Formats: sequence, C-alpha cells, structure tokens
Amino acid sequence: MAMERTDQELVKASLEGNRSAFALLVSRHQDSVFGLAVGMTRNREDAADMAQEAFIKAYNKLEQYNPEYAFRSWILRICANQTKNLFRKRTRRRDAEEKSLNAQAVLASSTEPDFQPLEEALAQLAPKPKERAMEMENSSRKNPVRPVQKMAIKNRIRLKRAIRKKSSRKNRTAPALNRCSI
Repeated sequence: MAMERTDQELVKASLEGNRSAFALLVSRHQDSVFGLAVGMTRNREDAADMAQEAFIKAYNKLEQYNPEYAFRSWILRICANQTKNLFRKRTRRRDAEEKSLNAQAVLASSTEPDFQPLEEALAQLAPKPKERAMEMENSSRKNPVRPVQKMAIKNRIRLKRAIRKKSSRKNRTAPALNRCSI
C-alpha cells in the first residue's frame, strides 16, 4: 500500500524535474485557490484566470517556497496577490481612461462654438414687437383703412362678449328675484 506524498515531497520532486508531482499539487489545491479567487473577484472567468496565473507563478518560483510552511497557504497568498494586482491594474487603466476623456472634453470645450446655426434660427423667428409696430405703421401708411378695420373687428368681439356676460348674470339673478314676494 503506497503512502500519500506530502506537499513538501511533491515540491521537492517538482524541483527535481518531475512534472507529474506539480500536477498532483495543482489537483490537490485547485479548488481552494479557485474558491479564493471567486470570493475576491465575484466573477468566475476572472477567478479561473487568477487561479491559473497563481499556479504558473508558483511553478516558476517554486525554488522560493519555504518547506517550513504549508504549500496551501503559500499558493493561496500568491493567488490573493495576483487578484489584488488585477484590481490595481484595472483601477489604473480606468483612471487613465477617465483622464484621457477629461482631457478630450477640455480640448473640445476650448474651441469656439459655432453660432451660425443659432443666428440662422433667430433670423427665422417672428420680428420683435417694436419691429412689428414699425411694420404696422408702414402698412397703415400704405393702406390706412386696414388697421382701423382690425380695431373695429376687435371692438365688436369685445362688445359681444360683454353683452353675453351681462345677460348670463341677469339670468342667474332673475330666478332669485322671482322667488321673493313683496
């Protein structure tokens, strides 16, 4: 019956060139390394990348492993550091993108605005009241009857409204007078 080899023995065998010994280390610890990465990244794809990078780094730095400590804690620390580096890298990239966007916004706002479309739109608007009065005055010189006719029509409309309003008031108060008996 073969006795299971310890992590320290597998590390020693890996350092001597035995690749299957390191594969056994990976299979022993891959679940805990992946679990740590998922817990830190909250993303399975990023976690898988971080776990893979942690094992690659561990393999490349295997000679730095201290056999006085557990291999599991060493590989988990590598994974945690790789994940923190990922977050730092993303933060730096995001900050650089924000600075770039801010710089572009400043450059875009420093150029002089084009008021031509605004001026064209204003030209299409109705004339100002003063201009309108002058136009009306000019038109009355050409046809002096026209402004008077407009005034007459407006006055007739006002008069009709006033008569309707007065008659509606009488109709409201009239029944009240009929009820009173003197």
